[in-house]
Amino acid sequence: MSPLRVLHLIPGNLYGGVETFIALTARRRDLSPGLEHHYAICFEGRLAEELEATGVPVHRLGSIRASRPWTVLRGRRRLQRLLSQNAYGVALTHSSWPHAMFASVLEKARVPAVFYLHGPINDVIWLDRWAGRHRPATLIAVSEDTSRTSRLLFDDVPTRILNYPIPSAHFDQGPAVRKEVRAELGAAEGDVILLQASRADRWKGHDRLFDALALLRDVPSWTLWLAGGAQRPKEQVFLSELKAQAQRLGIAGRIRFLGERRDVPRLLAGADIYCQANVSGEGFSLVFMEAFAAGRPIVTTRLGGAPELIDESSGVLVPAFDAPAFASALRELVLNGERRAKLGENAQKRVWSVCDPARRLGDLQSILSDVALGSGGRAGAPSAVSTG
Repeated sequence: MSPLRVLHLIPGNLYGGVETFIALTARRRDLSPGLEHHYAICFEGRLAEELEATGVPVHRLGSIRASRPWTVLRGRRRLQRLLSQNAYGVALTHSSWPHAMFASVLEKARVPAVFYLHGPINDVIWLDRWAGRHRPATLIAVSEDTSRTSRLLFDDVPTRILNYPIPSAHFDQGPAVRKEVRAELGAAEGDVILLQASRADRWKGHDRLFDALALLRDVPSWTLWLAGGAQRPKEQVFLSELKAQAQRLGIAGRIRFLGERRDVPRLLAGADIYCQANVSGEGFSLVFMEAFAAGRPIVTTRLGGAPELIDESSGVLVPAFDAPAFASALRELVLNGERRAKLGENAQKRVWSVCDPARRLGDLQSILSDVALGSGGRAGAPSAVSTG
C-alpha cells in the first residue's frame, strides 16, 4: 500500500520550536512510514535549508504578504498547480497564517485540511478571524491548554491533542562535550551556568529574568548564557534594551549574549539550569523538552502548556511577573547541586514518558490517516495522544 502523501504549508520566515518540530517530521520520517511528507514554503531561510538537507520534496510558493493582495493571489495559483500535479491525501496548515492564505485553495481542490495549532490563542486578531472562515477537517493542538483556546476559532471542529516529540538527537551529550563547551565559553570548574535559548521576543520574559537575577547579585559563581538572536526589527530593539538593562542592574558581567545558535544541545550539556520567565503562555515548548532530555531542571512560569510537562519532581513553576519568586527558585537550585541533579534525573524520565518520538510521530500518522479516510471529523473520536 502506498504511503499517504501529506503537504505541510508553512511560512518559513522564522525559526523556533515550531520549525524545529517540522524539520523533525522530515528528519525522522522513518517513524511514520505510512506518510510521505512534502513541504510548501513561502519564504527562504533556515527551515527550507534544513528540510532540503533531509532529501524531502520542498516546494516554493513565493513570498506572500497580506498587505499586497497580488502576492496572495500568486501564491494561491502556485499552490493550485502543485495540487493538480500531486495527489495529496491531506494538508497540514501550521497555524493561522497558512490557513488564512491557503485553506480556500485546499477546499476547491477537495484536499482535507488539518489545522495545526502550535500555541494558545491569547487574542483573536484579524489573521485568526480570516483563518476561522474556513473550517478544517480536524484541529491538532500541542497541549490541553492550547486546545482550550482553539474554540475561539472553531467551536465545532474535532480536536486532537498531540504533544511534540522530543528531537531524537537532543540527548545528554556526556561529560566530554560538557567540558568542551564550558571551556569554549569561559565557564570555570565551579560555575553554575543558567541558560535561556529563545528568540528575543518580549513574551519570552528575558527582561523579567534579568530582574530576578539582579536579586541574586550576592550569590557567587552563576552566569547566564543567553542564546537566540533577533529575527525581526522589533526583536533587535528588545535585544538592545536587554543589554542596557543588564548594565543598569549591575549584572552585565555575568551574562553572555551568544546570539543565534544552532547547537542548543551542546549548550545544554554545558549548562546546569534552564530558565525562562515567560509572561505569556506557549503551547508545548520544544526547548523545555530538550532541557529535560539533557537532564537539566527548568525554572519557568506557570503558564500555557508548561504545567503539562513540568512538575515538582522535575522543575520549578512560579507565578508570572513575580521576580522575587523566580529569584528564590533560582537561588535554591544554584546553591544546591544535589537537588539540581535529582530534578535533572527525574526530568529525563519525564520527557520520555510524555514525548517519545516513536509514539508521537506514530500518533501523527494515525490522525492524518483517519482524516484522509474521512473519519477525522467523526464526533467523539478518541484522542490519539496522551501526556503519560
